[in-house]
Parts: sequence; C-alpha cells; structure tokens
Amino acid sequence: MASKSLERELAYRAKVQLIAEIYAPVELLHKEGKNQNALLKLDELIIKYPSEAHGHILQGGILLEMGAFDEALSSYVAGIKLNGDYLDPKSPLSRRTEIQKLVDDGLKSVGQRLAANPGNTSIASSRQKLNYLKSRLAGGCE
Repeated sequence: MASKSLERELAYRAKVQLIAEIYAPVELLHKEGKNQNALLKLDELIIKYPSEAHGHILQGGILLEMGAFDEALSSYVAGIKLNGDYLDPKSPLSRRTEIQKLVDDGLKSVGQRLAANPGNTSIASSRQKLNYLKSRLAGGCE
C-alpha cells in the first residue's frame, strides 16, 4: 500500500514541477508587466494542454488585474472545473485565497449590477459562475 501512496505523491510532485516549468515564460512576462504578451502565450499553452487547469487560473489572475472581471471569472471557473486542487489549501497549486476574494468581491459587485439591470443575462451568468465557485470553496463537488 505504501508504495502506491508514494507513487501518487511522486507523480503529483512531478506534475507540479512540470507545470512550473511550462508556465515559467508566462510568469516572467507577467512580472515584467507584459500582460498582453502573457495572455497570448497562455492562449497557446491552453490550446496545447487543453486538460491542464493552470493556464486558465493564470489567465484569470492576469485578466482580473487588468480589470476584465467577467472574463477573469470565466477563466477561473474553467480552471476549477479541470482541477479542484486550486481550491485545496494543502495543495502547492492552491489559489484559494485569491479565488475567495474574487467570489466575495464579485458577489457584491454583481449583485449591485444585477439589481440595476435585472434582465441582463450576462450579469446573471456571472452570478451563476460566482455561485459555482462559492459552492466549490465551501467543499461542494462538481
């Protein structure tokens, strides 16, 4: 039994290391303030690795910094649907704190926007995405 557990742990650590290597150029562009270039590189990586969540999570963070809330929210949701580890406080991939802040701030903002524009389906969609993330943060499953 212990060897299966060890194999899983080693595979997970290798995956985390590989993710760091693959997305290092994006992180560098972002640190240099070249967000548009970082987003273009992320688009390439998301196409190349469609089942990998990390690109979506990074994309969400960059878009949020740029003030593109709804697009950022969609990216975070796409990432979490692919890999819930980003909400696990024990995971080295965890982005729980930033996603919790997005949800908390977003629910206030979207609630106000929806009250002002009750028929707006785009805002209603954002609220659904926020509620999905809120549920996942609370421990809900897919």
